Amino acid sequence: ILLCSIIKDDSGNTFFDVSTQLTAEDFQDSRNGIIYSAIFDVINNKQQISFSAIINILKNKHQEEIISNDYLNEILESYSYTTVPISDLVNEIKDRSLLNTFIKSLQDIVTSSKQQAISNISDFIGKSEENILKVTSQRRNAPVMKMEQVSTSIVNKLIDQTEKYKKFGIKPDGITGLKSGFEDLDRITRGFNESE
Repeated sequence: ILLCSIIKDDSGNTFFDVSTQLTAEDFQDSRNGIIYSAIFDVINNKQQISFSAIINILKNKHQEEIISNDYLNEILESYSYTTVPISDLVNEIKDRSLLNTFIKSLQDIVTSSKQQAISNISDFIGKSEENILKVTSQRRNAPVMKMEQVSTSIVNKLIDQTEKYKKFGIKPDGITGLKSGFEDLDRITRGFNESE
């Protein structure tokens, strides 16, 4: 869907937006990565992005056998079935790529620990932790909320809870949600509610 959106956009804006965020390696299906790389080649050749230009690039690289016409038609047809914003498609691809990288890092750590004797466990764990942190530092974080947004959110939540308390009644100890087992915490939070 994303590739077709890039190809169908005659202005080239979609490609330029996406190209700053994704690499060919981010695509799970290697065929999509090959097509995405071909789009870069089309741009570098100062050509208009089109299926015919992409096919020519694939032929020049002897990759046309990897990408069949049926697959290109499948990409073309996918365009008419979606209303998903481009940013959501990009984020989905990035998240999936990050997960795959994270899993591979963990597998490499396990494999390394089994293939060689670990003389310094602390050093091994430290290096493993560094590798994992490199991956996790690439995560998308939730947007930061301003204090007034947080305050409004909390007030609305408390109002909502108060309405529920009026409807269902308050327990004698004043705890309206699930108890944590820590009395001071329960007194401050009134217990945990729903998805908290």
